[in-house]
Amino acid sequence: LEHSKKGVEDAKNQGNSLFSQGSLDECVRWFSKGIWLAESKKVQDVPSDLHSILYSNRSFAHIKQKKWAEAEEDCSKALALNAKNTKAVYRRAMARFELGKFEGAKADVEQVLKDLPDPSSNKEAVDLKWKIADALAQAASEQIAARPKSPQSGYAAAEPFPEIKLEHSKKGIEDAKTRANSLFSQGSLDECVRWFSKGI
Repeated sequence: LEHSKKGVEDAKNQGNSLFSQGSLDECVRWFSKGIWLAESKKVQDVPSDLHSILYSNRSFAHIKQKKWAEAEEDCSKALALNAKNTKAVYRRAMARFELGKFEGAKADVEQVLKDLPDPSSNKEAVDLKWKIADALAQAASEQIAARPKSPQSGYAAAEPFPEIKLEHSKKGIEDAKTRANSLFSQGSLDECVRWFSKGI
């Protein structure tokens, strides 16, 4: 590669071409070479947004390889260079979800939906948000199930979220589901998890 801004651009373009052909290991090598060139003292005029894209694109290759920790790290580096790199935010949300870092994934996906409010451009982010909400609800229900049982009744020693009042009936469970769905659509993930968990 030329030791110049054009050389960095060439590394990015070659990496993108190899990615589209499915040559993931090879495209990672090219993105890595571009990153090295951008961070070396040999090239002075590399724009931060180009530098950020190299990390973001390499993270996507890591995601395809299911290397979630590497993907998360590359996305964080991409965002340190350009906080407006929405693809990096979304890809970090994907990686964090797979790593079980649901709160971090939730914060990232909410940022994406704020940056991309148009439903025609954010369907994948909306789908991921639902997956994260399901995972948070599952984690909450597992915490409840792990609580010690009362030897007298066999039921959990304490009712979760006593401040949420529901009928102890099928209708109460339906009400919890309806309320949780409404909170989810408003973006109140923590609160919607509490209502799903109460229904559970």
